[in-house]
Amino acid sequence: MSDTPMPVTGFALDMAMSEDGRTMVALLTVESGELAFEFAVNEDGAEAMIENLQQFLDMVQDARTN
Repeated sequence: MSDTPMPVTGFALDMAMSEDGRTMVALLTVESGELAFEFAVNEDGAEAMIENLQQFLDMVQDARTN
């Protein structure tokens, strides 16, 4: 596996319910060139992603102001 980041060339987000109707998930598709990665993210996963993205944004904003 390479340590080189793969640029995101496409992104899609949709929602779906589980077959039993008890769980809503976000269907996340991330494309990089010819590759597409699909993820089903539940509420806990979405909250964790938001926290991590907020930390990243905070670091970027701090770097811009320093």
